[in-house]
Amino acid sequence: MISEHTIELFEQIPYPIIIHTSGIIVSANSAAVELSGTVSMEKLIGEQILSFLEEDCRVKALAYMTEKIEYTNELFGMIDRNGIHKDIEINKSYFLEEDETYTFLIIKDVTEVRAGLLRASKIQKKSMASSLEEIKGLSFDTGYCPYDIVSGDFYYHEERNEHCIVGILGDVKGKGISAALNTSAMKILFYEALDKSTSTKAMASRINKGILRLLGEEYVAAIIFRIELDKKIISVTGAGISEFIYRNQDGITIEMVKGPFLGMFEEDMFENRHFPFEQGTEVIFYSDGLELAGFGKMLKDISDSETFGERIKHLQDVCTLQSEDDRTWAVFRSG
Repeated sequence: MISEHTIELFEQIPYPIIIHTSGIIVSANSAAVELSGTVSMEKLIGEQILSFLEEDCRVKALAYMTEKIEYTNELFGMIDRNGIHKDIEINKSYFLEEDETYTFLIIKDVTEVRAGLLRASKIQKKSMASSLEEIKGLSFDTGYCPYDIVSGDFYYHEERNEHCIVGILGDVKGKGISAALNTSAMKILFYEALDKSTSTKAMASRINKGILRLLGEEYVAAIIFRIELDKKIISVTGAGISEFIYRNQDGITIEMVKGPFLGMFEEDMFENRHFPFEQGTEVIFYSDGLELAGFGKMLKDISDSETFGERIKHLQDVCTLQSEDDRTWAVFRSG
């Protein structure tokens, strides 16, 4: 039997709390009654928790409630008694009272937050979409697959003239709205550095100072490149992302460009390298999510493929695999 004192304590917590036994609600606070859309505490007690969840969440929820471990921030879709859809996050824990163990759920309504993330996701996807039809002699494609609704990955580029393109691909710390805000900040810093710098190394230095000024202790992994078609050269500066795929008539290699994360040190320690970018040369830049999602197989497939289209297909396939991180890539081919 749950004591009145425990119930009073739960009433002091602003989040909805439900106590259940084998999925049957045995107690709750008033915030949970309001969230559920029931008219009273008496109506809520005795209800099955699964009856409030959308059908495609119920198998996951059943395992969630029966496993004897604590969970944090699990997302579920809910339909309250008024038929209103809500997105909820649940934290599960236990408490002991009079030698009996009770399971309780702390619930957070994240419907508005999720809606905000979806809006941010649309903005991210739109900003990732690119076309280089005006650049003659350059084939191009990108891929973007966020782990969650919004991504900590980012990719931006700018056509400087008909012969030159400058871009950045990277990964900021954080998830959700925090990631969306930081990637937006990176876009501002990229274009600011682009207007005031003559090399990718100088851009890295300027962006680094901007991150130290704006993002505090947040680190950003990035790689910055400059393709000059008239000079048949590509310049690459590493800043936490230290490698990329380089392919020419001699075959495929993994090239290294060393440099610390942006925002880690005040000193300029970024390496800048130049590579030939002649007819048939290809470069592939990628975030570390690709390495977690079957990079070794992808590298072999790219090495074995005969056409540029096939290699893009292999990159796209990696984005369909399960991964614990965001995945972003950009590929360029001369000619």
